Amino acid sequence: MLAIGDIRQASRCFRLALAADSEHGEAMVNLGILRQMEGKLDQARSLYHSAIAKSPQLFEPHFNLALLNVQTGRYDEAFRMIKVALMLFPNHTHSVQLYNTLQQLYTIN
Repeated sequence: MLAIGDIRQASRCFRLALAADSEHGEAMVNLGILRQMEGKLDQARSLYHSAIAKSPQLFEPHFNLALLNVQTGRYDEAFRMIKVALMLFPNHTHSVQLYNTLQQLYTIN
C-alpha cells in the first residue's frame, strides 16, 4: 500500500497487524515511519521506542529514530541510535552514510 502511495490504507494495515499482535516490531516501525511522514513526530518517536523494546534485534527502529532525531536537532541521540543500528546491521548503506555525516559534525565541533 505504501509503495503505491496509499498512506491511509497502509496505516490501517499496520494498525490491524498490531491489533493482531501487539508485539509486532516491524509493524510498529512502519507505522512510525508513516507518522513521521505525517509530521506526527511524538507518535513516531513513541512507536520507534516501543519497537526497540519489543524487538531489540531489529536495526530499523534504531535507524529511523536516528533520522527522526536528526530531523529534530537531537544529534547526540541520533549518533547513539545510528551506532546501535550499525552494530545490528553493519553494511546498511543509509546507516553508514548517516553515521559518516554525524561523525563529520562531531569532527568539525
